[in-house]
Amino acid sequence: MSYLKKDVLNIINQKVILDVRKTIDLPYNENVYFDLGHVKGRTYEAGIRLNLKTEHISYNKLYTHMPHKFNYEKFKYEKSKTLPKIVFNKNIFNEKELVIQETKIVILKDIYDYVIKYKEKLLAYEENLSKFENDKYKIRVKNDLHTVLVKSNNDNYNVLLDNYVSIDNFNIDTLIKEIDKKMNDNENREFLDILFISDEYNLFLSKLKTYKGIDIRVDISKNDEYYQNNIRFKLYISERIVYNEKLERNINDFIEKAKECEIIIQNFIKSYSITINLVNKINSCKNNFWKAQFSFDYNRYLVIEVDQKYFFPKRYLTLEKIRFEDFNELTEQDIVKHLEIGMKKVLNNMERCGYRVMEVRE
Repeated sequence: MSYLKKDVLNIINQKVILDVRKTIDLPYNENVYFDLGHVKGRTYEAGIRLNLKTEHISYNKLYTHMPHKFNYEKFKYEKSKTLPKIVFNKNIFNEKELVIQETKIVILKDIYDYVIKYKEKLLAYEENLSKFENDKYKIRVKNDLHTVLVKSNNDNYNVLLDNYVSIDNFNIDTLIKEIDKKMNDNENREFLDILFISDEYNLFLSKLKTYKGIDIRVDISKNDEYYQNNIRFKLYISERIVYNEKLERNINDFIEKAKECEIIIQNFIKSYSITINLVNKINSCKNNFWKAQFSFDYNRYLVIEVDQKYFFPKRYLTLEKIRFEDFNELTEQDIVKHLEIGMKKVLNNMERCGYRVMEVRE
């Protein structure tokens, strides 16, 4: 169909809608009126259209039922009050086919009253947007999509927000919180980009690598929770978190927290020096047969895991975990005895897999 034919068809169809609109006996409003919405093919649905354009808001939506918070009983009631879809025989609307029953006109009037109130809320929101907007921000709302532009250092405007923001009762404070959150999030990201290439950060990582025999992991990242939109500095030793603090957006605060973490690591090594030495001895044994690592279980008890590294078991696991509930009361000899028992169990597990270990003396 040519563009001219489409334009002519649209004029004819709009004339039919206008004639039907006059029969419904709704108050005149240039922004709120009876209209049809296209569904598919020659199928349309009737409703009340809100078509409003202000300096900041562009709103165009067809309401075919009364909006409500969902619950099952209300849904059944509202479903009975929805307007029927209209299927035309041809692309050209026929006024005889566009008949709205009296019972449905009552529904249309209820929807109309709701949309009129909704329009007033939008106008009040427009007024708040006008008061809030300044040279720093440009705000546009298209239906429920909010686009916020922020002025950069070179006087250009960049997109800050471009998503569906939930505005409860069109509260400008909610939008301001979203803007502040996004601004803070951007500043956090920019600081982390600078931090991760800094000499101070990479020197700290190099120091962590010098600690042998223990699994140390640092995690510095954004916390995107709505009420805690900040940067967290976390330190894990053997997968147990031992440090979790807010990091300010400056290098000096990072340096201070890095020093605190080093003290924690050194105290940990001092407390578990015997275990660390034993694990290192196992991992560096001459026969290159054993491997070991230690961790903490959910009750924070020390666990040493020993295993062979001769083959990868497919059917049965060969590793053994030795749990020390009374670790502080044990001597080095006590720990060694527990490890020897665990190693014997590993050998037994290997036999289940079809392997047998023979001792060769030189």
